Amino acid sequence: MNKQTLQSFLITVSFLIYLGGGPHSQQAFCASDGIGKGPAASPGRQERHYSMKASVRPLLFWISCDGVGGGRIAWTDDGSGTREYELLIGSDPLRAPRRINRWGYISERITGSSAELIGVMSRSDEQTMDQADAGTNQPRKAHAFNTIRSYYKEGETRSLVTPLFLSEDFCYRDFEVLVGLIPKTGEPVRQLQVPQGVDPGFLFAVQEMLHRTVASYKQSGQPGLKGEAPRLYVYNASLYSLSIVSSRFLGEVTVNGRVYPGIIETRFETRDRKTGKASHFSIHYGTEEPLSEVPVRIVYQPRWWFQVELLLKESPRITQTAERMGAQ
Repeated sequence: MNKQTLQSFLITVSFLIYLGGGPHSQQAFCASDGIGKGPAASPGRQERHYSMKASVRPLLFWISCDGVGGGRIAWTDDGSGTREYELLIGSDPLRAPRRINRWGYISERITGSSAELIGVMSRSDEQTMDQADAGTNQPRKAHAFNTIRSYYKEGETRSLVTPLFLSEDFCYRDFEVLVGLIPKTGEPVRQLQVPQGVDPGFLFAVQEMLHRTVASYKQSGQPGLKGEAPRLYVYNASLYSLSIVSSRFLGEVTVNGRVYPGIIETRFETRDRKTGKASHFSIHYGTEEPLSEVPVRIVYQPRWWFQVELLLKESPRITQTAERMGAQ
């Protein structure tokens, strides 16, 4: 995990829907009253919820499976110098093929000139379907999770990655249980001197890109930014770059049966500055309130034959507001 980008840390858990969880895998403990909702009524906090769709292409045609999991994006700005972004995604063992249970959570928080990142991910070492079947058909005495905690202050970041082994299995809805177990100290600690102007995490880098493309569209009618210098961010004491491959205004987009107006589609590339390894993903997001800079669709295709999507699930009130904005 220590050399993965944040896409690998989080979105790849969706890829594992088709790589793990044999027919004899244990049923994970999973709350049935909806996704974890985080702090209730926190000042300046907003969140959006998503469903997960997975598609495979064995030959020429895509075969899709809806509702195999879910996700949540949350952001907080308390107005006093503290900002936070959170991303939670995972498969639902009650709905996913083979009752697979793979998920990840990440939180990035800035307070003044310092920052903290915490994350947890269900752990899996399988790389092929055969490996997954062989591994998950075996009885498990412990369930493994990877955790990360990083601090940034005065131009230096320190990061600690720690495994957890638990007798119970937990799903993405119960992420708060695992977050409470993330160690605050330990060894080994990775350190990095961070150049000035580097974002403290992947989520902050993405949000800045969304903000700038929406601002460019409102000013010039074009999302712009293609060809500009990439944004640098730090993850697990390593430097990464985030670049825009393409960006275009689509107008109306239908997601989960609902029509959203004023949508931009942007394709991104992340790259490990040391190894050069790159990955790609795309985001569809709004340009007008109440969905300005809010993703309505996130697409990640790690293999030519596999694709996963996060699709916005909105309340009727927000959807009606978006529709009124589009009609003006």
